[in-house]
Amino acid sequence: MNDIFSPENGWVHKGHFEYGGTNQVGYRSKQIEGVIYIVSAPCHDLSNPDTQQHVLSGGRNAAQMLSEIKNTYPNDEVKILIPVAQSNKFGFSEKRGHFVLLEVDMQEGKCQSAKIHDSKGGLLDTVYRGAKHLKKQLLADKNLSLTKNFAINTEYHGHQSVFNGNDCGRYSAYYANKIIEKRNLSEATDARPFFEKHL
Repeated sequence: MNDIFSPENGWVHKGHFEYGGTNQVGYRSKQIEGVIYIVSAPCHDLSNPDTQQHVLSGGRNAAQMLSEIKNTYPNDEVKILIPVAQSNKFGFSEKRGHFVLLEVDMQEGKCQSAKIHDSKGGLLDTVYRGAKHLKKQLLADKNLSLTKNFAINTEYHGHQSVFNGNDCGRYSAYYANKIIEKRNLSEATDARPFFEKHL
């Protein structure tokens, strides 16, 4: 992510934190046509993780990231793109272990809308219910001041095969880049040229 959204390409690296014994970039920011775009470090969707779960899932949750950005940009129009590790249990035992991209529009410190971009189809998410996990986490963060009516929508793009368990993180980076480049994912198709160039 640091190479794709690099200082050489006009991105400012901010929000540094310690994780895994090294200093990590919390998020990268760039203003484009009056909007501040943010691409964050990976976060998780756990609501009440123990220390080990928290660390193994990236060391930060999505609500913490949004809260930090709200405090940093209280008067701006911000589009926030967060790779989210879906780390809750899938069914009765195993964790899902899948990355999606959370897109949040924030204006003057208020979350206006939120959308999950899932590179797979929606079949597995009918069991996992990723939007429900994220909403629970975000509502618990009092600094975000969200109401129970706040909605997180999910778009299932189906670009990643159900049998492909390796490329979800790559698709999250691809989607973030495409949203910044084209403002939406209407032209998102075969991500392999992007993977070959950047990842």
